[in-house]
Amino acid sequence: MGGLGFARWAREVQAQERDLGVFFDAIVVCSVTGSTQAGMIAGFADEGKGRRILGIADRKTIDAIRLCARLEGVLTDPVYEGKSMAALIDLIQSGRIEPGSRVLYAHLGGQPALNAYAGAF
Repeated sequence: MGGLGFARWAREVQAQERDLGVFFDAIVVCSVTGSTQAGMIAGFADEGKGRRILGIADRKTIDAIRLCARLEGVLTDPVYEGKSMAALIDLIQSGRIEPGSRVLYAHLGGQPALNAYAGAF
């Protein structure tokens, strides 16, 4: 069911891209069970534009959570979003996402989980 929801989400992103006149070269999302990423891949499968859907399960989480909160005021959690944010930072710093690329960061929530990790911050 979750995968189907994100296949539909892909259609919403495409509509917003058309309205805004933008195309996201890559979408970065946390990937734990795989259904969210699979739904996104299925939803964008027929567009034929070479978009990358980057599912992330990374280890530099805490540093990314702190950096993102400090610089952007965006809260991410250590279970899901912090991992994908850490990977996004790494992808940019390593050049695997090239300067000038348009990237959509799919923030799926998770802020309530931060309370359980208060000692880490």
